[in-house]
Amino acid sequence: MLVNQKNYNNALKILQFIGSKNVLPGEAEFSSLMYDTFAEDISYNPNNSLLFEMISSGNLKNLTNTELRKQLTNWISTLEDISKQEIELGNQRKTVLDMFQSSKYSIRTVLKYSGTNNDLRLTNHAISNLGLLKSVEFENNLLMFILSCKATEKAHYLPLQQDLDLILKLLS
Repeated sequence: MLVNQKNYNNALKILQFIGSKNVLPGEAEFSSLMYDTFAEDISYNPNNSLLFEMISSGNLKNLTNTELRKQLTNWISTLEDISKQEIELGNQRKTVLDMFQSSKYSIRTVLKYSGTNNDLRLTNHAISNLGLLKSVEFENNLLMFILSCKATEKAHYLPLQQDLDLILKLLS
């Protein structure tokens, strides 16, 4: 949830520069924002082995708390739904990053100015990525990423947090 929120907030900062005639970031600031927004992918993978064992052995029916049994039964489908949303969010992230597949923009520049190229020993030659801020394609891709981040939080992670809180309450 924290990574998704960080990615969302940084994407909003990038969006503020798009179409701005007066305030543009420098290459270093833009590179840092790009890195901070797109470097981390998200995937929620809890350990469900005990739950799977309870379901496959039929022991889930032994739980006397019907609400807890219902919550645990729905848990797997909830995780599958979240996994699908995370894949969609990953696709939106990839779409933005795919813009760097051309010779027009440079990952090297992002790495150089975000301070993450130390191990790579890249040369100082760098192409400016500030042209992305004038690209309608980039804006559209960024907006789709932002919308996916927001949907992931509101429609998936917040309900998941509520389910987890309820399950923990029922267990105590």
